[in-house]
Amino acid sequence: MFCSRCGTQNPDAGIACVRCGQLLAKPHIASVPVQYVHSHLAPAILVTLFCCLPFGIVAIVYAAEAMSRSSAGDCMGAFGASKRAAIWCWVSFLVALGAWFVGALVWVLLVVLSAWASSGAPAQ
Repeated sequence: MFCSRCGTQNPDAGIACVRCGQLLAKPHIASVPVQYVHSHLAPAILVTLFCCLPFGIVAIVYAAEAMSRSSAGDCMGAFGASKRAAIWCWVSFLVALGAWFVGALVWVLLVVLSAWASSGAPAQ
């Protein structure tokens, strides 16, 4: 690499000219386009608040990992963490849905049993 001020030939890895001290211009390095990775942080927070706390926390951890890997340039790791965050969001949602369904079923069963028990009791 040649100095733009004095024309001295410098090593390619040099930062400044060895003769005059002029900063050397670095060749343009093409940047690699960064692909957007959906971290699933918002759904993870929502399922943590409204569905199932333990599984939602796992989803938040994976979503944060996806964001940090994406910002570090690790696209494959970010996609993997994003996929795991999405899976744990669904697990949390489905566990809550199942719990609500079982709760409603138990409530209906108790109402039916109490109505059946009160109708069969002798009047006093």
